[in-house]
Amino acid sequence: MTPRWFGQKDMHCRRCKPALREVLACEGSLTEHLSQFCADDLGLDVIKENWQRPLPGETVWHGRYSSRRVYVREINLSCRNRPLLYARSLFPRATYHHCRQPLARLGDRPLGEWLFNDPGISRLLTQAGRIGRYSRLYRLALAGQGERPPHLWGRRSVYTVKGYPLLVIEILLPHLLQCIAT
Repeated sequence: MTPRWFGQKDMHCRRCKPALREVLACEGSLTEHLSQFCADDLGLDVIKENWQRPLPGETVWHGRYSSRRVYVREINLSCRNRPLLYARSLFPRATYHHCRQPLARLGDRPLGEWLFNDPGISRLLTQAGRIGRYSRLYRLALAGQGERPPHLWGRRSVYTVKGYPLLVIEILLPHLLQCIAT
C-alpha cells in the first residue's frame, strides 16, 4: 500500500493539528526547524547510501526513470539518541552524477545544508501525506524501533539541481509527534 499524499494547499486538513501542520508546511530546512525541539543535541545517522529501485509511489516525480535504479540516501535525525525524523532522498542517475561531489562532502551532515545554501537548487513541489502501517515506507521509517502507531505523517519535496530532479521524503517519527503535541 502506498502513502496518500496531498498538496500544500490542503495542509489545513482536519486530521492535522496546527503544530503538525506547521512542521509539514515548513518552507525552509526541516532540520533547522526541528532544532527548536532539541537545540543542543540534534544528531544525524546515515542509515544507508546505495543504488535501489524506487518504492511504489516514488516514481511519479521522475516519469521515465520509474523502473530504473536511483541513488538513495536514508538517514535518521535524532535528539538525545531518540529518532525524530526518517528521511529518504532519491537521485536519478543523471542527477547523482551531477551532484556526486556535494553528496560526497556531506558525510553525516543534513542534505538541507546543501539544498538550502546552493542558489542553483530550487523546490518545485511539496506534498504532505499520511503513511499507513501497511506501507513499505512506514516499515523503513520505523525499522529498529518498538513503537508502532496506526500511521505516520510526512512530506515529500521535489527539488531541481540546475534542472536535474531529486526527491526528498521526510517522515515524522513518534517521538517527534510527542514533542509537537506538548
